[in-house]
Amino acid sequence: MRWKGEPVRALKEEYSRQLVYLGHAPAVKDELTAAENLSLSCRLAGNARSSIDVSAALRALEVPEGALVKTLSQGQRRRAALARLVLSQANPLWLLDEPLAALDAQATGVVEGLIRGHIGQGGSVVYTTHQQARLEGRVIDLDA
Repeated sequence: MRWKGEPVRALKEEYSRQLVYLGHAPAVKDELTAAENLSLSCRLAGNARSSIDVSAALRALEVPEGALVKTLSQGQRRRAALARLVLSQANPLWLLDEPLAALDAQATGVVEGLIRGHIGQGGSVVYTTHQQARLEGRVIDLDA
């Protein structure tokens, strides 16, 4: 696999800093708050953010930032993980596995808006879904 013409293996951390990966599972720690989870995941990705930025991202996805993640619903847990996208507009590549799973219609609209905005700013998004694709772009239907 190549990134910007270079083999990914040769780029190592440089490639990792260019992307955001969110898997199907929310990958949040139950004993931390939503804000702590988001702040930690950003720091680990080399994208440390202020508490003001973290709060704004969680508000954008209507996640209660001070609640322990173990007290949140599946949809809230998913939105807590997806809030990282709000803080990752500078990362040119987003790899998302089932980003719309466990989301209600309103949250789905917010995430689709984030994806559209990222693409509109020149970013790339690769995502999987079992739902009807409602986003513009190249679609590969594996059922076909």
